[in-house]
Amino acid sequence: MPTKLQHFLINVRHLSQMILSGSVFSTIINWPDFIREYFYMSPGKKVTIVLKDGTKFKLRANSTDKWSIHEIILRDDYNITRLTEQKPVILDLGAAEGVFTVYALKKYPNGRVIALEPTKENYNLLKENVSLNRLDDRVTTLPYACSSESGFSLLYLSVDKRAHSLMGSFSQETVTIHTISLPDLFAKYHLTYCDFMKIDIEGSEYDIFYHLPFPFFKKIKRISMECHNLDKDQKNGAFLTQFLKKQGYSVEYHESLDGSVGQLFAHHF
Repeated sequence: MPTKLQHFLINVRHLSQMILSGSVFSTIINWPDFIREYFYMSPGKKVTIVLKDGTKFKLRANSTDKWSIHEIILRDDYNITRLTEQKPVILDLGAAEGVFTVYALKKYPNGRVIALEPTKENYNLLKENVSLNRLDDRVTTLPYACSSESGFSLLYLSVDKRAHSLMGSFSQETVTIHTISLPDLFAKYHLTYCDFMKIDIEGSEYDIFYHLPFPFFKKIKRISMECHNLDKDQKNGAFLTQFLKKQGYSVEYHESLDGSVGQLFAHHF
């Protein structure tokens, strides 16, 4: 677990990169508020970040919510800008506070998003951000977690509201949640295909894909996810990369400097 000093130094490094690139100034209207939030110095319980196109995000003040802005918008880690369809069907698995869901529809206003987020606090913030941007008619939210099986499961809660996990954690605090498999999710919403699937589910990605029937992969055109390297056997980004290639995808995979996580983008042709 990083110390406060390590967190501070990491923030300084990332903030320096944003300042040098100019992305924070060219993208965010109230960039001073964003920089203040970067150093956990925001007043009050919530902070609203406003983009230059008018998009608004309500975030928990002095939390890790801001990293969603950094990763999804300023760095485009999930490659949402590589979508070519005019009316894409998008799945957001692990929607958290809703930054990706909202940003995707601002980029593709004729699209449709189905967003899954199992925890009550995150789910309420997701719905708040969807309504704040008047996207209720194009977003379907579901308070479930995606898993290999539909039913119920224990979710291990983290101090970091974006890091709750079905895989267990250092925290012993748990809550029982609904789960749904990908085949059941497609059936529930009468989906025959998905143009873009964004995944950030803290290690559960392996359980989902390794249990998915082979023909089902043809229904998912693009997969963009954060991979959590849990072991050196099969629960890591390198193995998942090779697995997805065997399912017919071209795959790009990049690991973080410490090797704990990686960013994967897969395209099925």
